[in-house]
Amino acid sequence: MSESRSVLLFRVTEFAPSNIERRLEFVDLGTDDRARITAVRPAVLEHLDEHVAAFFDHLAKFEEARGLTDHGELFQDARRLKRAHLVAMVSGEYGREYIDQRFRLGQLYSRAALEVSIFMGAFHSLMGSIGVRVMERFPKDPVAGFEHFTSLKKIAFFDIAIIVDAMMADREQTIRQQQEAIRELSTATLQVKVVEAAPNAIVMVGPTGLIELVNLQAESTFGYERAEMLGQPIESLIPERFRRGHPKLRSVFFADPKPRPMGAGRDLYGLKKDGSEFPIEIGLNPIETDEGVKVLSAIVDITSRKQLEDRFRQVVESAPNAMVMIAASGQIVMVNTQAEKVFGYERAELLGSSIEMLVPDRFRGHHPELRASFFTNPEARPMGVGRDLYGKRKDGSEFPIEIGLNPIETEEGPMVLSAIVDISSRKRLEERFRRVVEAAPNAMVMISAAGRIEMVNAQAELVFGYERAEMLGRSIEVLVPERFRAHHPALRTSFFSDPHSRPMGAGRDLYGLKKDGSEFPVEIGLNPIETEEGEMVLSAIVDISDRKQKEERIHAALKEKDTLLGEIHHRVKNNLQVIHSLLDLQSDLVNDDKILGILRESQNRIRSMALIHQTLYESKDFVQVDFSNFLETLAPTLISSYGVDSDRVVLSIDAVEVLLPINTAIPCGLVVNELISNALKHAFPNGRMGEIRIALAPEADGRATMSVSDNGVGIAADLDFAQTTTLGLQLVAMLTDQLGGDLDVHRVNPTRFTLRFPIE
Repeated sequence: MSESRSVLLFRVTEFAPSNIERRLEFVDLGTDDRARITAVRPAVLEHLDEHVAAFFDHLAKFEEARGLTDHGELFQDARRLKRAHLVAMVSGEYGREYIDQRFRLGQLYSRAALEVSIFMGAFHSLMGSIGVRVMERFPKDPVAGFEHFTSLKKIAFFDIAIIVDAMMADREQTIRQQQEAIRELSTATLQVKVVEAAPNAIVMVGPTGLIELVNLQAESTFGYERAEMLGQPIESLIPERFRRGHPKLRSVFFADPKPRPMGAGRDLYGLKKDGSEFPIEIGLNPIETDEGVKVLSAIVDITSRKQLEDRFRQVVESAPNAMVMIAASGQIVMVNTQAEKVFGYERAELLGSSIEMLVPDRFRGHHPELRASFFTNPEARPMGVGRDLYGKRKDGSEFPIEIGLNPIETEEGPMVLSAIVDISSRKRLEERFRRVVEAAPNAMVMISAAGRIEMVNAQAELVFGYERAEMLGRSIEVLVPERFRAHHPALRTSFFSDPHSRPMGAGRDLYGLKKDGSEFPVEIGLNPIETEEGEMVLSAIVDISDRKQKEERIHAALKEKDTLLGEIHHRVKNNLQVIHSLLDLQSDLVNDDKILGILRESQNRIRSMALIHQTLYESKDFVQVDFSNFLETLAPTLISSYGVDSDRVVLSIDAVEVLLPINTAIPCGLVVNELISNALKHAFPNGRMGEIRIALAPEADGRATMSVSDNGVGIAADLDFAQTTTLGLQLVAMLTDQLGGDLDVHRVNPTRFTLRFPIE
């Protein structure tokens, strides 16, 4: 049944007998009206052709109504139906057939594309023609004629409503059909475009296996022109070794056509025009067409992916750790050679088995739950953080391991790639480390960057008074006196920002805090340690209470010694001063110039030694003398003692700081005393003017150079210092030997004595 006929019947069902009567009431068609219509029937039937002509003459005025006026098939049907319409209109029978007749007429007008407004005009002309003939029946009573015509118009209006309703319904249906056709055409066009633009090869095949459609990507993938593939068996794209079984597989699909991947779990291959094979994936989708069910195959060239998978397998195979890939079900799907070595199984024994076979019996019960938890939230992470993990070998032995988990998306679904490291050697080293720490004579405390105590030894328990369990896990600040506690985290952070072995708090007094609240002095050595949990610091802590007490006693003894030495130097200096004064008194009683000279030289020598002791006493350093300061004091004093005018003999000192021990300073002081005295006595006779220069400087080899020079008259060429009888020069030679030095003499212009000697 056509769609338009269905609509017509739907409309007609609205006019059941009770409904028809009800609708006639809408136009106020009563019994009197029916009688009047019967009375004017001759006026309609006798002039039937005239009335029909009035209707079609009006239509002929309009180009849009040409379909009903060109004397074609529609014109003949329309005239026939219009005559039947007028006959039925004055019959007085308005049942189902009457309604159906008006619907057919409305549909005919709709197919002829007649506009409603033109139809209404034509119907008006028709009723005008009928009205004239009705009024002719009542020449003497026009009122009665008008009443009869009015009753006829009521049924005419009823007809108009039905005809127009049919025209509109048919037009709506036509529009819907056109829209549906457009949609179908658009959908088909879109589907063709989608297939053509698809990034994968698309091939459509019917139950016979002949190729009916391919896209551009299929041409590129298989190397054929489109025309070469269309109409060919699909087996032409399949390698020969798989070709025989393919028709059966195709029949299985068409027996139960539904979307699914082809050959799940198997390697599939396509065949190019050049005869080369390549790995593929195929998705099958049934398509309903006018010719029946087809299958649309989406074919993906996975050569690149296979190459990546091969590289992945090579990387896994060459990994230094055991690598095991597991499905969500716990089934082992991949292992490498190292996994065979670590667990003692052959590869074939592992593949397809449950991962729980590698888990010790005591942990096996909970492992599936842990595995499910990982696949619920798959992310790269170490397994069992904070717990000791163990693997189980084929021989049943257990060994400590570390496991890193990495989720992997595969064609078969999510997997986890486990990197498993046998840490037996590391565990043995850690145990040795713990034993060494435990046996250390000092308190050993290992601390994390967060300041948490991770390890202590027995000596730490003894030193701090805590049980081991009381310290582990607590903050290191619990062992730091409260007065230093606030600054300790900053110091700890500073260490971890640049971790290297060093003493803690160099130059400062450090203290620890015992459990009983007492403080004690400590020395701490810090050593960074790399662990699985991150960087740590191992602190070696020494209780130096005994040493501090000994140091305090030594300090007190040294202080007493310094006091005693100061007193000794002070007294020696005073005693030498007394001797100097006695010689000065003796000089007052002597008139012999020769004896006076001897006494004055003796006084100068005594003054030189006294000046050494005075310098030591005043410097508070009883071990070394700053000899440059000594020279600055001694030389002017000697010039003054000989009564030489400082304007006549100028003194120049160029001395760099040289620290000499007392055993070196005293003989050096006597040497310089003799050399300056000798220059004052002999270099400038008869009021001669000149200069005495004194120089002192250290040398790189641990020796010092001291020189005394003058620009006086010089030394006689025949003077032999080794055979001299003068006491002063004999002292210089003797003291040079005592110092372990050597003396060089330049006799004239200038006269210079240069002494080189070891400082220590």
